[in-house]
Amino acid sequence: QYLPDLLEITSARAVPKPVSDPEIPMMNASMTVSALRQWFQYDGIHYPYNTVFVLGLDNTHISGIVDKKILFEITADPETPLSQVMSRKVYSVYADNSLHLAVEFMLKTGQNILPVFDRVSRSLEGFVTESDVLGVFGERIRHDEHQSRHISMVSATLRVISKSKQYFASRTNRA
Repeated sequence: QYLPDLLEITSARAVPKPVSDPEIPMMNASMTVSALRQWFQYDGIHYPYNTVFVLGLDNTHISGIVDKKILFEITADPETPLSQVMSRKVYSVYADNSLHLAVEFMLKTGQNILPVFDRVSRSLEGFVTESDVLGVFGERIRHDEHQSRHISMVSATLRVISKSKQYFASRTNRA
C-alpha cells in the first residue's frame, strides 16, 4: 500500500506549539548577555531548544535569534544587549508550508525550533520543533500498528470461520 511522504503532506499548521507556550520564552532585545546566561542557569536550565528568540524593541515581532551554544562562547561584555549579539537571520516557515521545508531549514541552520507565521497576515502562529516532526512519524507508526492488528484480527477471524465451516461440513457429511 502506497503511503505518501508524511513531511510533504503535513503542513506546519498541523503541529505548531502555540505562541503562548511557556516553554518558549521570547527575550527582549534590551536584555543583556549576562541576564540571558543567568536565565539559562536557573529558570531556563531545562529549556530544550538550542535557539532563543529575541523580540524587537517594540516587543511585537521576532527580530533575531541567539544560539545557546554561541551565547556561552562569545566574549562580549556581559552588559551587551542581545540586540548587538543576536543573528538577525530568522529562519521560519509559513503555516501552509510542508514539514519537509521545516526539516530542511532545521538541517541547514542547526536550529531545532522554528517560528511559524501566517502567510497573509505575517503574524506569528506558533513554533514547530524537531519533536513535533518526530511526533508526526509516531502517529503514522501507531496508525500502521493499529491497522496491522486489525488486519491480523480479521485474518484470524476468517481462519476460524473457515475451519468452523470445514468442521461442520465434515460432521454433516458423516451423518
